[in-house]
Amino acid sequence: MITRTVSKNPRTTRGDLVNDLQRAGTKVTKATISNTLRHQGLKSCSARRVPLLKPVHVQARLKLAREHLDDPEEDWENVIWSDETKIELFGKNSTRRVWRRKNAELHPKNTIPTVKHGGGNIMLWGCFSAKGPGRLIRVKERMNGAMYREILSDNLLPSARALKMKRGWVFQHDNDPKHTARATKEWLRKKHFKVLEWPSQSSDLNPIENLWRELKVRVAQRQPQHITALEEICMEEWAKIPATLSPGSEEDDHEVPVCEKLGRVQFSVGYSFQDSTLTVKILKGQDLPAKDFSGTSDPFVKLYLLPDKKHKLETKVKRKNLNPHWNETFLFEGFPYDKVVQRTLYLQVLDYDRFSRNDPIGEVSIPLNKLDLANMQTFWKELQPCSDGSGSRGDLLVSLCYNPTANTITVSIIKARNLKAMDIGGTSDPYVKLWLMHKDKRVEKKKTVTMKRCLNPVFNESFPFDVPAHVLRETTIIITVMDKDRLSRNDVIGKIYLSWKSGPAEVKHWKDMMGRPRNPVSQWHALKT
Repeated sequence: MITRTVSKNPRTTRGDLVNDLQRAGTKVTKATISNTLRHQGLKSCSARRVPLLKPVHVQARLKLAREHLDDPEEDWENVIWSDETKIELFGKNSTRRVWRRKNAELHPKNTIPTVKHGGGNIMLWGCFSAKGPGRLIRVKERMNGAMYREILSDNLLPSARALKMKRGWVFQHDNDPKHTARATKEWLRKKHFKVLEWPSQSSDLNPIENLWRELKVRVAQRQPQHITALEEICMEEWAKIPATLSPGSEEDDHEVPVCEKLGRVQFSVGYSFQDSTLTVKILKGQDLPAKDFSGTSDPFVKLYLLPDKKHKLETKVKRKNLNPHWNETFLFEGFPYDKVVQRTLYLQVLDYDRFSRNDPIGEVSIPLNKLDLANMQTFWKELQPCSDGSGSRGDLLVSLCYNPTANTITVSIIKARNLKAMDIGGTSDPYVKLWLMHKDKRVEKKKTVTMKRCLNPVFNESFPFDVPAHVLRETTIIITVMDKDRLSRNDVIGKIYLSWKSGPAEVKHWKDMMGRPRNPVSQWHALKT
């Protein structure tokens, strides 16, 4: 009777069986029931949650499988997977148990049909790729199409940059009405994002479900007691989830600087012998790298006729644009041809930064004696890394300590070595300036004392910053080593950008800090321009 009852209804509990047998005149214990079922190969297991499928859903899933049956593994590594989930504060997420045999967890009798987001206390949106987790944010208001587009606008491209997705990467989201709204589709089309077609009621096919399961287990182990703590713990544990690296991917970080694509620039050059005028037209840029933490850049172009660097011309700044169209014309009038052919046209593309010095993106040099200037010629040239004849700018030893209870990050500037000499006397007067940034906004500024005439200064100064857990993913700490100059503007020796989405060394330091809360983590960083 016990086995027959459980076979008909796997969700029958031991208490139900004890009561049924008692009514039939037989007294048994729960242990006897467990032993009897175990001898029959049945075991009490957590019921798997699977979507409630109709025939139309089954056909759509089958179509997806057939379309991608022969896709190579590399294609799937270039997909960013995304979804929303809800996490309960005190609940066990409605865990139910069933009696089943081994490898029968997906039999319809042993599963719990679900619909999206029933119950829960906070909703999260997150994404990931084969290289690891992307951004995770809390959705604080009721989710609608406009809010979903805002989430994508703020988080999708920065996640792609941080995950170092290859060109042509694909974005996946399900068929939730907010995702398939006409305005959302139009927004994705205008942003030129490729979207993976996805069948309805197929959240179980999305590999991000594995991350949600891992996150919920980690959160439950820490037993949050209120909503604020729940959100903070979710963010902390998400940051600790290790990336699953494909074979050989450990070497990718070392290859990035070598193969880094800086985009290209289109321009025209011609000379009028009648007017003795050299004409340079800066037309447009293409595929420029994002230099800002919002996932974009504010590019403009500087023009020089080398070797003269005193007289420069500049285009207008194109705000938040990686494919800018300048279409600006510059005239060098009264310029004899015999002087023109002795010059080199030098174009430098920069990202405008209103808070500090502009960031160089790339450069192009073209000797004018190699061109047929009698006719206006148009060129596409790949941008090259900006030459910095200065060599190494030195290294800075930085310590980070994250305190999740106090919501603080303490940055300790310990010492520097081999700093670049900025003064005529072959030395520098270095000090360190720190900016706490939230997205693109300056939140707090601090700085060390100035060390006189020293290229290997020891600072040993600590600076606590208030950083709530819910903004950790949007936080960047900019550390700038400066040379103090009494007579003119202070010079920048080098910078470090510390966040979860900076360069390989910086990301490692950030993750080490998050993985060892309340413990100082020190690391040397090479200063960059």
